[in-house]
Amino acid sequence: MNVTNGQDMEARLRALEAALASLHIDHGTSATSPLKHIWELQSSSHIFFMQAGFALVEAGTCRSKNVISILMKNFIDFIVSAVLWYTLGFGLAFGNAVPTRGWIGTTHFLGSGLGHGTAVS
Repeated sequence: MNVTNGQDMEARLRALEAALASLHIDHGTSATSPLKHIWELQSSSHIFFMQAGFALVEAGTCRSKNVISILMKNFIDFIVSAVLWYTLGFGLAFGNAVPTRGWIGTTHFLGSGLGHGTAVS
């Protein structure tokens, strides 16, 4: 490779980097944003109905006198899981992950910051 080809490649690389840096992608209004929300709602509803299915399986494998306690155990398990998701899970999954380089969210715990003009995508 001679010097002019190397310099030409460097100039092309700088131009490409400048073009990529000038792109602004708004993830909140992209065409895939509604699809992401539909996917999250569908996945969470599957988990919700799996909890009910496990309750019925457990109730079917025990004696009839213990069915109420098994169903109450599963109901309490669901309530505790929902509260923990609200307090910690949402913030870890959908909070601002820039300080941790995209691994764990660090905002929106206990719903803080939601409804004040901040979008979660």
